[in-house]
Amino acid sequence: MAAVAQDAVRPVRRRKLDRPAWLLPLVAALLVIAIAMAVIASNLLHHRPTVPVHPAAPPVTRSYVAQMMSATSGWSRPNGTLLRTADAGAHWKAVTAPSALLLDPNKPGSQGEGYYFLGPNMAWISRDLLLPGRPLEFVVFRTIDGGATWVQSAPVTVGGVQDVCCGSQFIWPYFLDSTHGWLLMDLDAGHQFLFLTEDGGVSWTHAATNLYTTLPSTGCEWQVPTFVTPTVGYMGITVPVCPEASKHASLLATADGGRSWHMQPLGVGPEVTCSFGCLDPGPTFVDDHNGFIDTGAYGGSGRLLATTDAGQTWSVRPKPPAYSGWLDAKTGWGWRQSRATGVSGATPSPNPVLLYVTHDGGFSWAQVANDLSGQIRSLYFVDQRDSFAVIEIAPGSQELARTVDGGTHWSVVGPITAT
Repeated sequence: MAAVAQDAVRPVRRRKLDRPAWLLPLVAALLVIAIAMAVIASNLLHHRPTVPVHPAAPPVTRSYVAQMMSATSGWSRPNGTLLRTADAGAHWKAVTAPSALLLDPNKPGSQGEGYYFLGPNMAWISRDLLLPGRPLEFVVFRTIDGGATWVQSAPVTVGGVQDVCCGSQFIWPYFLDSTHGWLLMDLDAGHQFLFLTEDGGVSWTHAATNLYTTLPSTGCEWQVPTFVTPTVGYMGITVPVCPEASKHASLLATADGGRSWHMQPLGVGPEVTCSFGCLDPGPTFVDDHNGFIDTGAYGGSGRLLATTDAGQTWSVRPKPPAYSGWLDAKTGWGWRQSRATGVSGATPSPNPVLLYVTHDGGFSWAQVANDLSGQIRSLYFVDQRDSFAVIEIAPGSQELARTVDGGTHWSVVGPITAT
């Protein structure tokens, strides 16, 4: 019995199983593969693809007046004839008028005409029409190929005008880009109309009428609109007839593309600058955040106001005693004749030009020694080194001067006339 009991509790020896020789290497290989896949998955989850950084596109030159738009291409309108150059002013070609509806003082219905230029190839011409038996209308012409071809909008009726004896004093188009544009028609202090387009000027819709009557103080006449985006825009205000603007330098502001406007004080105190028509001028924006207001743009004095938040707030910066213009948020220039123009309009020759430049957004200015002189009608930079000046050499006769070294040395390119 004891022997039987002892055998009953004796441990049972398990038979050792034979493992194939290839099993351990296989497990190790699978483990390595799993680790590698885990690392790859982690990298994919946390990897941020590299985005190529491209240099910012140069700002597009824009203007209400015909001028050089790049170092080689530009427009001019001596004696009312539209000209274009593609070789920096060496030769000028007359641009064929887009339509017989354009301004002709010898034809009935010929009244206001406005221009807008955007870059070297794109331009718009606006014309109002006052024809017997028809309401007041306007048309807009557009070219995208430097004036070789033009597209005309359908006539747009200006409603709410009764017994109009004459066309508009001003009919100004403004374009933010090739698509979004606005047109201000100013008949008189009681008849101002704003229209907008979202297809480059092919069709137009009414945006606002006689805006100043809706403001806190009546008599606040509009100026030309400027837009930062398709919805955010501003207008300057005529000061003497606008008591609210006389108290505080102000702009008219819109956030819905020009359909409604409100008075926006600039936060810098009063700014009545009668040297250029007693108005709070509109801003110039160089991008969708940075803009400037030169309150002495035509008088050579005043203040320089700047914004970095698309016009929401403004601050005062130093400015030279000169006209000013801007390439970008940092680079600007100022210029004026060293001798004032006489009552007759004649200026003693030579009449040197005082030229200033800033590279820090107007916080500091440096005078640029230069050899430019003469009766300067306009001066503007198209990039950091290229600038052009229109010099009047006789009544109705102009020539183009150019610098390629930032304004130090100038040379006359030639007369501005069709060749």
